[in-house]
Amino acid sequence: MKMRVASRRLMQHVFARSVSSIAPASRLNGVMSSVFSVYTQLANQHKAINLGQGFPDCSPPSFLLEEAAAVLTSPTPAYHQYAPSEGAPPLVSAICSLSSLSPTPDCVTVTNGATEALFSTFQALLNHGDEVVVMEPFYDSYIAQVQMAGGKPVCVPLRVDAKGGEVTAASQFKLDVDELRRAVSDKTRLIVLNSPHNPTGKVFTTEELEQIAQVAIEKDLIVVSDEVYEWLAFADRADTVKGEKGASTKPASIAAIAGMKDRTVTIGSAGKTFEATGWKVGWAIASPQLSKYIAAAHKWVPFSVATPLQVAVGNALLHARDNGYFAELSSRYQRKRDLLDEGLERAGLTPMKPDGGFFILADTSLFPSSIVDEEKELARREESGSELQRDEAIARWMTKKGVCVIPPSAFYRKEHKHLAENWVRVCFAKSDDTLTQAGEKLEEITRPFR
Repeated sequence: MKMRVASRRLMQHVFARSVSSIAPASRLNGVMSSVFSVYTQLANQHKAINLGQGFPDCSPPSFLLEEAAAVLTSPTPAYHQYAPSEGAPPLVSAICSLSSLSPTPDCVTVTNGATEALFSTFQALLNHGDEVVVMEPFYDSYIAQVQMAGGKPVCVPLRVDAKGGEVTAASQFKLDVDELRRAVSDKTRLIVLNSPHNPTGKVFTTEELEQIAQVAIEKDLIVVSDEVYEWLAFADRADTVKGEKGASTKPASIAAIAGMKDRTVTIGSAGKTFEATGWKVGWAIASPQLSKYIAAAHKWVPFSVATPLQVAVGNALLHARDNGYFAELSSRYQRKRDLLDEGLERAGLTPMKPDGGFFILADTSLFPSSIVDEEKELARREESGSELQRDEAIARWMTKKGVCVIPPSAFYRKEHKHLAENWVRVCFAKSDDTLTQAGEKLEEITRPFR
């Protein structure tokens, strides 16, 4: 009996020790958590109005839902089985029809959201030790996915052109092309571009894209162009280009610049286009050669994307093109931007007016250092000595006070986090009621400091 007890205790000890010694793969170092999970939890805890994560709180367009209902209730067998790995023909055809790049079907890979399009692209094109130039601030998936593919991110920050001390527009974020060129080494394989840009709202001008293209061509690099907000560029920006096929404000794409079509991977998203982020339907457009590699990587991740959703999105894209949806979407989000802009102004949180996307960076300079010191001390006590950046402290305090925002230092590497210290990121992809309530709450929060 004693031997059985001793044996049981020994096995429990060995099991506990073996479990506790299991560590994640090194590719996950530094990417185990996300700023969004932290702030969503904090927002829920304090019942805050959530302007943090970039998802709409309203229903997708009715024609999209009608297309989905029609496909889901159709007896057509093919709608309910695996689609071809590269994409269901109705969606691939619609993407080719709408794209200003005039791709053929062998240029398109449909993915489980734009995030998987990025993942499969990095898996397909990066070898261990390859370097990838990423502009800061960045969409946080870029860094995690490059690292998981064995690559090394090399970051180049967008610099603010203060114009006499005033910083009021996303267009004031500028890329120093000489700094970009210096970041390129003989190990560099890719440049990641995002326009309209998250989180700044900057839309890169044709001139800026030409400068990036020149570097890519000179150094024989591939550009991964994340254009998930392509239909969400606003008409009042300085370089508005009248587009084709129903896209009245669509910005320039780097793939359309001479010499770039065969060295660009363009990423798109149905979730952003149709305010249906939970559908997770995205795509990558590239040359047939690059698409072959991306499709091969994609095949071993999800194999294919939900067939009914692909067919519904394909039909909805054509409906949107033929019925002016893209122009209406851009106009509606421009109004939402202006609504939140006005609320931020009244609250004394000077906004950097975006030219596209879902987000605004707001200046928090009016908040005193006492708020920062208080939140930093709380973090030290409650989180084992955690040291917060200024924007993190302000974002936590604002969320606790009733409006969830995101600290943009989360979108910078350590050496450049200080560039974000006076900003928070807010999302205007919300209902007008939510934005109005948020504006009123922000005025209440900031009243003692104005």
